[in-house]
Amino acid sequence: FTASSLFFHLTEKDDFNKKRFDFTSINGKVIPVVAYSRSNYNLWGIEKKVEDILNELEGKLGAWSHPSLTIYIAGLGGMEYSGATMTSLRALGHEITHSYFARGVMPINGNSGWLDEAIASWRDDGYQSHSSLRYSSAKMSGFSQYKRTTDRKAYNEGAKFMAYLNGQLESLGGLETFLSQVYNKYVHKTITTELFRSELEAFSGQDFKRDFQGHVYGVGSRKSGHGA
Repeated sequence: FTASSLFFHLTEKDDFNKKRFDFTSINGKVIPVVAYSRSNYNLWGIEKKVEDILNELEGKLGAWSHPSLTIYIAGLGGMEYSGATMTSLRALGHEITHSYFARGVMPINGNSGWLDEAIASWRDDGYQSHSSLRYSSAKMSGFSQYKRTTDRKAYNEGAKFMAYLNGQLESLGGLETFLSQVYNKYVHKTITTELFRSELEAFSGQDFKRDFQGHVYGVGSRKSGHGA
């Protein structure tokens, strides 16, 4: 998974419209940013859009950890890389979030890939907070060790699971406080689902084993409830 973090795009000189600017991180570091696209329309207002996203993410998760940010605006959807993305404008925030979780803190295998999509989708949904789990059961991890793809349920059920964790951690500053701690501890390192749960329990002093069994590993059919 770490090998897929590389972004390399070879093209003819002056084949794209480009916008270059700097972003000053909360730690004072100046981050060079380049956004490019075949359509100049895609670059209108791009500096403000990127600054807004980075200010949001730095305020919640911590300082940008990569030496630069490269954004190739093309097509629909997007793909994340380490400090880079090929993305549509609509998916821009989602893909930049992945430079925190996916290509910052990196899933070590297919059974851990649900984490970063769940976190980014939770962010896309407006950092929701739920007091209970709003789906009966789901299997997003615990597959064969040879599985290399992220389970699609991470985008929906995974985001709801993160919203539930946000509710459970409300008295401790919410999920973003925990994720900030995980990010700063494991940035540019790998993480597993069980390591994530271990850090969650150490942070909260709560036991989330049953929640993970029913709603991440798909064991049983738990409708809701931490510790149910």
